[in-house]
Amino acid sequence: MKTGEVITGKALDTKRNASREECIEIEQDHKAVLVVLDSIAKLNILVDNPYFDEVVFE
Repeated sequence: MKTGEVITGKALDTKRNASREECIEIEQDHKAVLVVLDSIAKLNILVDNPYFDEVVFE
């Protein structure tokens, strides 16, 4: 996160929150959590992916 916080979870979908911000919905501790896309600094992909293993947002 841009705040330095680390969030780990399984990506499920993209959605909008109550404020209409674009979010990624992740499963974290068996619960669905929305994370605002603009707050993400970097995504590390933790499963085998032939295309990329990290995405950095500016």
